[in-house]
Amino acid sequence: MNESDTSDIGLAVPATFDSGILLVDETQDNGNNPSEMMQGMFYEAAFGDSTYTSFSIDAAENALERSTSGQYGPIFWVDDDDYAHLLEYSDDSLEWYLGYDTDFFPAGWGTIVAMTGQSSFHSGDFFHDQLGLASVAENILYDFSRPIAENGWPPLEIRDDAYYQAPLPNIDIFTAAAGAEVIYTFDSHTGNPFYGGKPVGIAYDSHHGKRVVLGFPLYYLTESSAQALIAKVFEYFAEETFYYGDVNGDWSVNILDITYLINYLYKDGPSPIDMNNGDPDAGCAVNILDVTYLINYLYKGGPEPLEGCVN
Repeated sequence: MNESDTSDIGLAVPATFDSGILLVDETQDNGNNPSEMMQGMFYEAAFGDSTYTSFSIDAAENALERSTSGQYGPIFWVDDDDYAHLLEYSDDSLEWYLGYDTDFFPAGWGTIVAMTGQSSFHSGDFFHDQLGLASVAENILYDFSRPIAENGWPPLEIRDDAYYQAPLPNIDIFTAAAGAEVIYTFDSHTGNPFYGGKPVGIAYDSHHGKRVVLGFPLYYLTESSAQALIAKVFEYFAEETFYYGDVNGDWSVNILDITYLINYLYKDGPSPIDMNNGDPDAGCAVNILDVTYLINYLYKGGPEPLEGCVN
């Protein structure tokens, strides 16, 4: 018998998602960026009375790991410098984290487009399914006067006491995926019709949790604007989530629900976990029209599933 050497000790940390708020501070403090002290003071003011744990990332090798992300919910990710974008190095942990019932707030200067380039996203893509984005582009010009509030979100203003002031460059421009809500749009300093009025803020209920995605930096908002925004985000995250159209009861609406419904209707498969969720067109019956409705929603930009009325 051959005996091997002793293996390294393996450690595991339970993923509890219950240790409060995690603020991931990815903003670098050199060049024209605010110092770590200035950033800390600003974020403390923005979060008001809410307590949070701060986690700093200043290099790719310091990426967020599952053992850290799995302790918290929600995660706020701020990327308020204009050149070092490190979100992609934590993508494995974040994709894992967002597969659970968790909330996520990424905001920054070119944060998403730095990962993807100018891109379109479809059902099955991470940015579509988890962040509610159908496309992303970037306006590199000094043209962003402020975000224009939409759908009941608070008005925001750009601060005039920092190195960078309005109009700001390098702002991410989004297209909302089906089911996502536009919460801020681009106010163009030059009146550029290609960018003016386009979404720069998205709120999305993924049915695994909620996301608020901003294409502009948090630090360059006025303190009162940042406070109002964070308060609204907390309110949004606390709202109850409904899983209309979740036929198979896995807290998600996707191709598996279509398959489940077809099996139920035509192959003697099990009934929907909640019959009302099998009635996404609110026709008060579960039938082929519900299959068509889910296909249109997931793949053709159709309306969101409705609350069924079978029971």
